[in-house]
Parts: sequence; C-alpha cells; structure tokens
Amino acid sequence: MTGSSTAADGLRALDDARRLNAVLIGLLELLNDDISGSDWLAMVARHAGCDSATCFWWPAGRPEFFRRECSGPAPDLTPAHLEKLDALIRSRQPQAPGFIDDWASGPMQDALLESRLLLDSRKIICVDWDPAAVVVILDQRADGAKWPPDDHERLTRLMHIVHKSVAVKKRLSWNDDIADLVNKVFDEIPRGFIAMMPDRQVVLADKVARNLMDDGTLLRLIDGKLTLRDGASQNELVAALETIERLPVAALETFRWRKNLTGRSGPDSYLAVTRGFEFDQWRRESTPYSRVAVMVVQNQTLVEPVDAAHVEEFFNLTPAQARVVVALAQGESAETAAASLNISVNTVRSHLRSIYAKLEVSNKAQMLHRVMASLSGGGSKRKP
Repeated sequence: MTGSSTAADGLRALDDARRLNAVLIGLLELLNDDISGSDWLAMVARHAGCDSATCFWWPAGRPEFFRRECSGPAPDLTPAHLEKLDALIRSRQPQAPGFIDDWASGPMQDALLESRLLLDSRKIICVDWDPAAVVVILDQRADGAKWPPDDHERLTRLMHIVHKSVAVKKRLSWNDDIADLVNKVFDEIPRGFIAMMPDRQVVLADKVARNLMDDGTLLRLIDGKLTLRDGASQNELVAALETIERLPVAALETFRWRKNLTGRSGPDSYLAVTRGFEFDQWRRESTPYSRVAVMVVQNQTLVEPVDAAHVEEFFNLTPAQARVVVALAQGESAETAAASLNISVNTVRSHLRSIYAKLEVSNKAQMLHRVMASLSGGGSKRKP
C-alpha cells in the first residue's frame, strides 16, 4: 500500500511538473502579444485553479495612473487599494517576486485586511516593481473555498514562471526600443554605435563597434559592461553615465560627452560621443532604467571639419546641397540638419535625392562614405 501511495505521489508530481512546463512554454509563446493580455492571464488562472487572474500595473510610486487587464471578472479594487499595495512594495524593496500576504505584517497587514484587499479566497503576487509595479491577482477560487495551505508551493513555482516570462518580455521589449531609437537617430551613418544602460551594460552594438571591442585596444566588454582601456577615460565615462541617469529631461537633450579615445589626431584616432535618451512611454515590460546612453565611435577622418565650398566645387553641388552634406557629415540627422539650416525636413530630403543622383549613390551611408573618401584622397574624383 505504501509503495502504491509513493508511486501515485510520484506520478502526481511528474504530472504537475509537466503542466508547469506546458504553462512556461505557453507563456513564452504569448510573448509576441501583450504580456498581460487576457489569453496570457487565462493560462495563469487555469493553472492556479481560480476563476480569473487580473494584472494591475502602474508607474512605481504613481498608483493613480494604474492600468488593468483581466481574464474574467475583475476584483473590485479602488485607487486607495492600489496606494496601499504601492506603499507596501516600495517599503519592501523586493529583490524577487513574492506574495503580498507574506510581506504584509503589523499595521500594514491590519490595514490591508480592514480594506478587504487581502481575502482568504485571493492571492496577490508582486511580479515586478521597477520602473512599473506589476501585480497579478488570483481571485474567486473555482470551488468557492479558501486557498489551501498546500497550494503555496505550487503557486510559488507558478509565480517564478510568470516572473521569468515577464523578464524575457522586458529584455525583448528593451532591445526593440533600443533598435527603434538607433534606427531613428543614427539613420545609416557609417560609424560604430553602442547602446548601453546607465550601469554600462551593453544592450546593442553594431558591427563596427563590436570589432573595436573584440580588438580591445581602445574599449572592450567586461562582464557585459563597456570598459575603456584608458583609466582616466573610463572614469569620465562612468561619471557621464551617472549624469545621464539623473539629469532633467530638458538638460538631457543637450548633454554630450566627447572623448578622443587615442589622445591624438589623424586617420588612426577615434572620437567617442555619448548622449542620453529617455523613453517617455513607461511599460511594465521595461527595464529598471527609463534612459539609455548611446555612444558613437568614429574614425577622426569622419569628423574633421568639411568645408562647404570644397564639397560644392568637388561634387558640382549647389550651395544649399553642399550645406546639407556638411551637416550630415558632422553627425546630424535629417531633422537636426533641417533645424540648424533653418529649412524644412522635406527640403533636406529633396536635396538628398538630388545629391544621391549626382554622386551616383542610393543612401546616406554611401553618400558619406564617398564624400569622406574622396576628400581625404581615398576615393575617385568626380567626373569632369
């Protein structure tokens, strides 16, 4: 009898493990959609054995701006309930996901019980906490009973699976955001760029930058973080990233950190320019950082002053077209070039179409490569 009971327990454990694995696979398959969508929550509710799962999220410290998604009937929570949850999460400063009823004690627990936020038939899981607080509420037990104590271990495993899926989504969303930012700001400019968080963790680098890091002469990756070989430059970089993290938005837009990585001029020298960007649309899938630093590393031959008159004569351009080329060669985007030249973006793009035709190129990268190579003596001269 004991052997049969042990075998039955083993089969139940194996079946539970299989179902948990199926939940994990299902959650990861849903990552292309909203992480808190109704299908995602319905899967969580089915495994938890309750009628509905609800996800609440809000910017940390700002519960009045909460949003909500449900798989079924939503719990009747007020902004006052969410204020209590936010205060508990911030006072706890968690390092891992957890159950709210395990965290609450003393006066805080009394306040949550009195407000009927904590119920015998409800489990509240804090999934994430920075920059957005994210809680999943498992409510309305299918059998109408209390959550049995022996369910705690199974729900703990479920909680970590949910947290893993959110963490994966955070990383994917962050990388998508960085890629969109780089494509928008650095549109095909032929240089290396490295996008990193304020702690120097590199989240995206193009081929030129990766080659520089692999070479290791000027900069390298150590434990996933960008490190400059020169100690003084490294200290300056750390200070610059700390500045990017704390600057007001208005000041952030104009902040630049420039550093000649080789300390000399000429074709073998490299200039690094670092600036910060803020993502103004917080999302529960975002990382703990709402800002990203982007370092552009380019060979000095690409940043030496280019004379508009020289470009005009050399490539048979109009004065206005030559000014556009010079602005782009100095690292400006079409938008910032339009502003600095006091013309519209459409006019810049019109000039670019004419420039491409004259230089027999098809995009900005090819144009800048041809201009820089020709003016430095490394390319073909214009046709007579």
